[in-house]
Amino acid sequence: MDHVIAPLDAGHARVVGELASGVANVAGISQLPIDVNPHITLVACGGLSHDALSAAVESVVADMEPITVTAHGYGMFTGPDPSDLSLHVPVVRTRELDTLHRRLCQALHQAGAEIAGWSTPELWLPHITLVDRDLDPARIARATAWLSYRRHPSWRIPMERIALRGGRMDADTDETVIELGDSPATEREDAEGALN
Repeated sequence: MDHVIAPLDAGHARVVGELASGVANVAGISQLPIDVNPHITLVACGGLSHDALSAAVESVVADMEPITVTAHGYGMFTGPDPSDLSLHVPVVRTRELDTLHRRLCQALHQAGAEIAGWSTPELWLPHITLVDRDLDPARIARATAWLSYRRHPSWRIPMERIALRGGRMDADTDETVIELGDSPATEREDAEGALN
């Protein structure tokens, strides 16, 4: 499975990493993946070569200016198995973000990609993953209790680049990065405030 992602700027990536480490520590998770790589997954798909994937994405974002997205609060995904549990910071769907997502899905589909079901415009829930490994109901309960006493995040995150990543997100895979226009100033103060 290939991923089209929006990597976080350095300030927000650091804050997400620290928050994820705190959650893992409280939940009793001994080790997070070495490459946490905080990001927003825009589309997950399969069936294209790296060159075809890159061409399809570049056709959408070539003239795109950076946008700013809002991430707010905490969320949880569940599934039939306890290993499906994950904690995240939801990203607010806006017209601008939805348009980008829809255009990416259309371009990838037209290029022959198979879009992951959860990544289609009807089901897509943009988010920033905090922890998605080794959670069970008891661990997630400890983590959510800890998070409930913290000021929840409310971040404005500049989306300055799009990256293409093949395979598992925590694996050692090649990544192609596409810079978007002139990047706006990173809003670090609001990332810093989330740790208080």
